[in-house]
Amino acid sequence: ERLGPQRLWRAVPAARQDARLPKGCIPIHLIQAQAFGTGLHESTQMMLRGLEALGDRGRLAGQGVLDVGAGSGILGFAALHLGAASVTCVEVESAACAELRENRALNAVAPKKLPVLCGRYPLARLRGRRFPILLGNLVTPVLEQLMPALARQLPKQGRLLCSGIHTQAEAKRVVAAARAQGLRKMGSESLHDWHRLDFSKP
Repeated sequence: ERLGPQRLWRAVPAARQDARLPKGCIPIHLIQAQAFGTGLHESTQMMLRGLEALGDRGRLAGQGVLDVGAGSGILGFAALHLGAASVTCVEVESAACAELRENRALNAVAPKKLPVLCGRYPLARLRGRRFPILLGNLVTPVLEQLMPALARQLPKQGRLLCSGIHTQAEAKRVVAAARAQGLRKMGSESLHDWHRLDFSKP
């Protein structure tokens, strides 16, 4: 499947790893069992496009990324392809964590490049750490609840990409939650009434 406007991302199930892919394709191999993140949902597509835009501007090169609610890990694999130094994945569901680790092996990514932390965010082991790029493909009530913790993990000029936001009314709620933490809206995208919002920490 074409998942980005400028590069061809194709979510390839494990059983089809030997399938012939289009020339220039960057494959992301996924088991596609339980974890959210096949790349087909509007929210994931917009997050991939947001990552591509950051990559094209050099904002991902050599940076550390935090992906909260990582699901299958598709955003993390994309970020690494686009130049991120490492992606720390946080996922609350133990089955999804196990699947994410299998996907990591399928994509030949070293554990230190994409560590998987299983637990409910925010995690004590991440306290005090800052990540230049934060990803939150979550539903609106969760984004509102976690916004203070997400803002604390951003350094100055850091970027937060949020999606999983359905309807314009929900988008306004997320913007309000981010502004309450001192974050500034930098951009947005909508697709079939789903929304991605990009924020920066001044």
